[in-house]
Amino acid sequence: MDRNSFYEWKRRFQTQGSDGLKDLPPIHNSHPQTTSPEAAEKIKALALAHPA
Repeated sequence: MDRNSFYEWKRRFQTQGSDGLKDLPPIHNSHPQTTSPEAAEKIKALALAHPA
């Protein structure tokens, strides 16, 4: 275990007790900057209608 990881786990234990040692869920389950499926379909249709 590297030093940064150790101090992060130590800080979590000191602030939250044994609950702080549990694995945390992922920060984001979605990507808000992702192109919507509708926009992707429109882009695909335009690209197929007007090939270079």
